[in-house]
Amino acid sequence: MRAVAVRVFKAEPELIQPSAVRDACPDGVDALVDLVSADASSFTAKASLVHAGGRALTTRGVAGEARLPAGVEGIDVQQHPSAALLDVLAAAAADGSVTVPVDAELPLDKAPDALAQSRAGGARGRTVRTLRAGAMDNDQILGSISDLVDEERALRARSSDEHGLDPDQRARLRDLEVQLDQCWDLLRRRRAKAEFGEDPDTARVQPADEVEGYLS
Repeated sequence: MRAVAVRVFKAEPELIQPSAVRDACPDGVDALVDLVSADASSFTAKASLVHAGGRALTTRGVAGEARLPAGVEGIDVQQHPSAALLDVLAAAAADGSVTVPVDAELPLDKAPDALAQSRAGGARGRTVRTLRAGAMDNDQILGSISDLVDEERALRARSSDEHGLDPDQRARLRDLEVQLDQCWDLLRRRRAKAEFGEDPDTARVQPADEVEGYLS
């Protein structure tokens, strides 16, 4: 194996200027790994930095639609979510070998705010929605369900478009399905406790795998 010299340009997406890369590498770069560009035109612009014979990789599923420079190979790098893969990732996160940066942790009733921020761009990690029984009454839970359903419908509508969903959007759709199941389950538990004279605020959100297990 021959030695490979690597120069990494790592910064906030808005601070990475093509001119700076061209100044540092006037003959072009050997390879590009793009984790950000969500559309073909943005990926095409970044791939213009790659010289003929090089490769441009994206995790957003847009390589096939991009108009790449002659001699540049575009590659979509994707992992399709599965229970087995999630088990591996969960174990890696538990033992510390994988660290997931969390940009914000918000209660479920703040989901619309988190969605708006995500769509506006600028996120620096994952946004975690937390379900806290007792923090919301039944009407608030129903409001959160409505917000989640609206987001789910928007993603499903987009999935039927010409370009479909990218990997992040498909993962988000699955996440929405799980959160909706948890919300409906929590609401049923609260109503059942109230019916039998118990305090509904003692109802607790059940783990996703447990809810999915008895709903399947």
